[in-house]
Amino acid sequence: MTELEQLRTEIDRIDTQIAKNVKMRLDIVKLIGRIKKQNGTAITDSDREKIVIKNFTDIAGKNTESIIKTIIEVSKKEE
Repeated sequence: MTELEQLRTEIDRIDTQIAKNVKMRLDIVKLIGRIKKQNGTAITDSDREKIVIKNFTDIAGKNTESIIKTIIEVSKKEE
């Protein structure tokens, strides 16, 4: 296996982890949505979103902000 193939295999492994983590996140989001509905709480929490974005970009880098924003938007649709 060439170095390029090895690196692509590693990316495939990481992408699988990312997909599994996103699925787990969306499963939890659905539970949160049920709780918010029971409590009459709004789906959108701008303060919480800012914290989530900051935490994500602190770890993954500023250029990844669009990734977490997309995840948040999908999450709100699942709630």
